[in-house]
Formats: sequence, structure tokens, C-alpha cells
Amino acid sequence: MMNNMAKKDFLPIILGSDENAYGTARQFSEAYGVRPLVLCTIPLSPTRNSSLFDLQVIPDFERAEVFPDALLGVLRDNAELYEKLLVIPCSDYYVGLLCRHYGHFEGLIANRFNSAEMLETFDTKDKFYALCECCGMDYPKTAVAAPEERESVLERLLFEFPTVILVLSAMGIVNRKHLRKYRKHAFVVVLILSAFITPSDPFSMFVLAIPLYGLYEFSILICKKETPEPQEEEEEETA
Repeated sequence: MMNNMAKKDFLPIILGSDENAYGTARQFSEAYGVRPLVLCTIPLSPTRNSSLFDLQVIPDFERAEVFPDALLGVLRDNAELYEKLLVIPCSDYYVGLLCRHYGHFEGLIANRFNSAEMLETFDTKDKFYALCECCGMDYPKTAVAAPEERESVLERLLFEFPTVILVLSAMGIVNRKHLRKYRKHAFVVVLILSAFITPSDPFSMFVLAIPLYGLYEFSILICKKETPEPQEEEEEETA
């Protein structure tokens, strides 16, 4: 009978089927010699044919009305076989589903997740940075834009490019030689960004592209020259 059989230590249950899911499953397999269980809606190529884990396809698994009961069924099926069940979500979306429905899983998940209320305080970058601000923590300078604001925000960020180059130059990360080497690449990138920002007509694209590329050339001028490598002084032969 099942009750007389010794339970295995733990089972990693991995949610997702992309490269992250494959990498996580492989790490568990190699580090602990266990055979993880991967749950997904559609098996993507990274996990479709692997022999390192078991793959279980659950139709509509990512839907909020399907996910709680479907995962609970998997947990119940494996609870008698393993001492602990670890659920590892491999996407932000699955993290959200676990946090919002954690109480539904009858305490069968060994690892803990934040409450839905806690998740709401940092599940997007603007909320996370607001939390950093409240706690006095440093965070990267970021422009948060609504879809209708993306063009104006991108323009402001692009015109700060020389400032960024000046800082990187002072840190010794870039120099004039580097920037000159990638002139052609920069021109192509400028054209792509200009096409993204402006309406679809070519005239508007080039009107924006010219000053943007001018900023790149200006960045070359303000950038530090490459530091010459020290040359070993030739020792003079003594008579």
C-alpha cells in the first residue's frame, strides 16, 4: 500500500515551458538527482522533448478560472508520494496567480509566496520604485510612460544620450575610438528609433534622425580620447 512506501524527499513542480522553465528543471535534475514535473498550457520547444523531467500539459492552465483547481489536483496527486512539494513559477504571470490563490492549495505547497495585497505594492516597476522611494532605497532612473506618452518619453531619453556617454567616458568604459568604430551601427539604430517615434512618412523620420545622429557625433567630441597604453622605456645600453 502507498502508506507503507517511503516518501521521496521533494518534488519540484515548475510552471511554464520556456527557456526559464527548462533551465530551472535542469538545475534541479543535475544538483539533486530528482525528476521535476513541468506544468504548462502549451509545450514550447525548450521543454517539448526533454528527458530530464516529466511534462504535463493542462489546457487553459494559465487562465485564472482554471489554474487554482488544476494545480490543486496535481498537488493532491503527489502529496502522498513526496514529503514536500515545491512550486516554482517561471513567469511573472504565474507568480501572480500563485500569490492570489495561495490559500486555495490546502497548505500542500512547501515554499511560501507573498500575499496578493503585498504583490500589488511592487508587481510593476513604477510601484516597485515607489516602494524603494518610501524605504529610502536607491533605484535606477526610470521614465514611466503610458502608451500614449511613449513617443515624448523616448525623445527625452534619447536627448540625454550625450550625458550618459560623458559619464561612461569618465568611468573609462567607452572612449572616442569605440564610438567611431560603431558609427554605422549607430546610424542604423537612429533610423529605426526615428521610424518608431515619428509618423510613417519618411520626411518626418529623417527630420528627427538628423539631430539624433548629430547627438551621437557630439558625444564623440565630448568623450575622452582613448588612453594610450604605457610604453616600456627602452633601457639605454651602457658602455
